[in-house]
Amino acid sequence: MEEGVLGAAHLKLIEDLSYVRLKQEAMSGIVELFGALAVDLSRMSLDFSSQMPFLVDSRHQKISRGENYKGMPYLILDYPRIFDGEDVFAFRSMFLWGHFFSFSFQLSGVYLERYRLQLEERLHTLQNKDYYYCIHETPWEYTYHPENYILLERYLLEKENGVFSARPFVKISRKINLAEWKKVSPMGCETFADCLGLIKP
Repeated sequence: MEEGVLGAAHLKLIEDLSYVRLKQEAMSGIVELFGALAVDLSRMSLDFSSQMPFLVDSRHQKISRGENYKGMPYLILDYPRIFDGEDVFAFRSMFLWGHFFSFSFQLSGVYLERYRLQLEERLHTLQNKDYYYCIHETPWEYTYHPENYILLERYLLEKENGVFSARPFVKISRKINLAEWKKVSPMGCETFADCLGLIKP
């Protein structure tokens, strides 16, 4: 191995067994948090059944994990979720190591067309609640860089001034700091209710 491939800090890390154990414990704890959130969202979905496509099934909750989103470990809860090619109706809760917990509502394809008018009429009701609007070319960016998201208030102002053209998806998102982990379920449920309120009949 060439000199400099592993520095002193790297060597110290890979020799430290406690780091791996602590990481595993932390990720298991977050899985538990998302499991509790999934239960709460499933219960809430009964109250919002008229707003959701009949294809959404409370049994189809999915928690997935990975090690390399922007170089960081992550966990995702998708519920409710329909990912059928271009047709998407999904509420995604995400943990990104070192960054945040986030909650995102995403519509595209037939579901965006179904709810477009309600969204345009009611999006303003989410102002001053720390919501972000995705302005990226694709909906698959989750970090809150200015090229990905801007605050909803700015989006509505600039859209009115003709800055933004229509995209083939709508994605609304909100985040909390990692230190606020006890708010995962309350904030997730509040965001879920807010977003489904946009598309009520």
